Amino acid sequence: SYIVASLDQHGIQAERDTWTDRRERITFTNIRATIPGRQPDRIILACHHDTKCTPGPPIPQQNFHFVGANDGASGVGLLLALVPALRARSGEATIELVFFDGEESLDFDWNERRALFGSRRYVQRHLDAEARGEAAPIAAVVLLDMVGREELHIQEELYSTPALRRICWSAATACGHEGSFFRVAEAAQDDHAPFLLAGIPAVDLIDLRGNPYWHTPHDTLATLSAQSLQTVGDVVLTMLPAIEQRYVR
Repeated sequence: SYIVASLDQHGIQAERDTWTDRRERITFTNIRATIPGRQPDRIILACHHDTKCTPGPPIPQQNFHFVGANDGASGVGLLLALVPALRARSGEATIELVFFDGEESLDFDWNERRALFGSRRYVQRHLDAEARGEAAPIAAVVLLDMVGREELHIQEELYSTPALRRICWSAATACGHEGSFFRVAEAAQDDHAPFLLAGIPAVDLIDLRGNPYWHTPHDTLATLSAQSLQTVGDVVLTMLPAIEQRYVR
């Protein structure tokens, strides 16, 4: 409701997709909103809005109050903060903001079969609509996940499309933020995976490798930085023209 209300304040109508997973018997909701460009081809800027469910695991160390300020509220907050700049730019591509539900593994340890519910749902619905001629192409996806830590380090995520990784690094260098990007490289399972499996270019901007607050009680506002959010926002906005040049018809 907060996401929808925030978008509404900027004059952007959000669309909710709510469904119940039959196996898990859990109801999820994805949210999407569109900022039109000169072309119908879409660049998706995405994040996940769900938070790790920690109460209940049998291991005592896995039972704690989890806030999730960075994972994944930072991506939500940054996408909402980017809306005025995205509306003001004159771009080729239509920008679609997507807030996925159900990214986190329902098991405390990662279990892909019980995670990525929202992104898998979104991609399948897109493929079905595209087959019916009812969906504009998705040119590329930029995923934001854990982008607000004070000691920010966006790893080079190795599953991500190589050309988009190069665009990201070039943008970080152009903005003077290269110190916060790509010091280490490691693959991460995330909401970009279903897009990659469907042949859609995607890049994951994630600060996971070596993050001491990930899935701990310390992922709170106290460990976030407005400057880190600004840094990632600068890079995302700088990436867009290069993504359009390479991927938009």
